[in-house]
This record gives sequence, C-alpha cells and structure tokens, in this order.
Amino acid sequence: NLLNDMEDFGIKLLPPDINRSMPNFSIEGKGKIRFGLSRIKNVGETSAKAIVEERERNGEYRDIFDIAERLDNKVLNKRVLEALIKAGTFDFTNVDRGVMLANLEKAITVGQKERENRQMGQNSLFGMMTAVMEKVEQTYDPAEPLSEKEKLHYEKEVLGFFLTGHPLRAYKKELENRVSKISSLKDRKNGDKVKVAGVITDVKMKKTRSGNTMSILTIQDETGIMDIRFFPEKSEDYAVLEEDKIVIVEGTLEINEEQESVSMNASQIIPIESINSEVKSVKFIISKQRAKEGVIRKIREVCEKYKGDKEVFLEIYEPGKFRAEIAVHSDFYVNINDEFKQELLSFLNEDEFMFD
Repeated sequence: NLLNDMEDFGIKLLPPDINRSMPNFSIEGKGKIRFGLSRIKNVGETSAKAIVEERERNGEYRDIFDIAERLDNKVLNKRVLEALIKAGTFDFTNVDRGVMLANLEKAITVGQKERENRQMGQNSLFGMMTAVMEKVEQTYDPAEPLSEKEKLHYEKEVLGFFLTGHPLRAYKKELENRVSKISSLKDRKNGDKVKVAGVITDVKMKKTRSGNTMSILTIQDETGIMDIRFFPEKSEDYAVLEEDKIVIVEGTLEINEEQESVSMNASQIIPIESINSEVKSVKFIISKQRAKEGVIRKIREVCEKYKGDKEVFLEIYEPGKFRAEIAVHSDFYVNINDEFKQELLSFLNEDEFMFD
C-alpha cells in the first residue's frame, strides 16, 4: 500500500544501498526517496549511523569483506550483515545474494583478523610489516545463487514488503481477466462474489463458539492487502494455509465503510500451482540480438534444471526481416512450476515467454 500511495504521488522508492542510503529515508533527486538502513529489520539505528559515518570518513564500501574489515563487529555482527545482504544493499557488486550469504562467516572472520593486523601495525613496526604482507584481496567461495522466490522471500523478511518484484508477477498472464486486484475491491458492493490472488503473509487459527476452526489470513497482491476468513474442512484445505504460499481465493466481499476496509469470507482457497496443471507448453520469443547476448544458453540451463513433460518451443526473430519457430527436443521438456517461472523472470522480460 505504501508503494502504491507513493506511486500515486509520482514518488519512487529506491531500494537500500550500502553506499547511497542514510540511516533513515532520504530524498535522492526529484521524486525519489531512498530506503533507510535503520529501517531494515535487525540493522537498527546504532549500526546504521556507524555504517554511514565510516563511509563519509573513508569512502564507499567495495563489498562485504571491505565493510566487515572497516567496522567493529559490535556494530556489524553476523546478524546485521546478513540483513544488509538480504535487503540487497550490496547488489551493486553484481555478486548474487546467495553467494554473499554463503560467505557471511568468512567475511566476518577475515574482517576481524584484518582489524587485528591493523591494530598490530599501529603498535609496532614488525606488526605493520606483517599486516601489509597479509593484506590480500578476498574472493568469494562458490555457492548456489538464490532463486527469485528466495530473493523476494528474504526481501520481505527484512524490509516488510516486496520491493524489487512480486511473486505474483510470474503468473501475470495466466491471472489476467481471471482475478480482481485487491485495490479495485473498494469500488465493489458488499456481498459481491469476487476472486483474488495473492501471497499469504499471515495465518491465524481461531475456535468459534460453535467449536469450528476458523482461519484468518492476510494476503497481499501487487496493489494491496486484505484479510480473509475461511473455515477449512479437508486436510488439503489446511495444507494451503501457510505463510508465503501463493493462492487464489474465491468468496464474498465484506466492506466496512466506517474503517474504509475490505475483507472476504472465502468459500474456496486453492494453490496457485493449480494453474500450472492447465499449461501444456512454454514458448520463448527471443530477438536475434538477445540471442547473441547469450539468452538462449540461459534458457537451456533453466530447462535442464526443471526437466519435465511440458513441450518447449523457441521462436527467433529479427524485426522486419524474419521469424522462425523451433520445436525443442524432448530432452529439454520442462516441469512448469512456481520456481521455474520465477527463475525465467530473473533474466527474461515478460513478453519473451508465454504459456499455452
């Protein structure tokens, strides 16, 4: 809701950046506000101020190894650095957040050792020589990158909302004309039957006076949040009632005009994956220029990672010159699930693939 309100006023919220963010939200150019470091969960005011003060004294941070060396672990401990990585404050290094998280312990340990060496150098000539000799450029140990789903999950964990994307984006085409946006429901009537899709952000179970179990969910789409009341009856109903699950909800609308809020009494909640079972194939539509940039190789890697039985087609084109479609070999057929879609969106534009 905050992002939508800002967008209505023509204001863009910039993601947190270790070399750009101040402790609190700050204005950065016309119509732009930068996310503050202290607003990242587990960072806090003291650490945020220390990070900015050190940056202003001695220049920008190069990477997680540099910041771990320059700041005492009283203000930059493992918990703080982990939150900064999850929030994307080191994305300017072009190192995957998953790789940085895997090297978290190494950065803290090496940083502490470098500070000790520097302290030795201040106390003795021999120590100074040792510190200089041992000073080396640190490298990241190999590690698995985060999936787009994991990246967004961590982002919401430390920022409180999805900032650089939204899990529903992977289903934008399939959900078009099938569900309503949460922000549009305020214009509907009390008791209207509606269908929405969103990410479950909170689940509470409550016993009613009659002894039935009622679940109260909070779901969020790209436009807003709303509460859902639901009476689960079957085991599969309970299975879908988990935080971070993407669901499609059908039910009746309840509008509270005094509080200016909308909620729903759900008759059915199904996992978003039910849409995937309807898909028969995926088609990639790639320009000749994008193919030259190596996109086809990335598509092949993703198809190999998510092997399945859904057909794959590849269309290559050059505007105004040619367009050719290829039916890809069955060795590269895929399993179309949420992770597959999220990974495609990490390097493809929405108009570069479609499902049939």
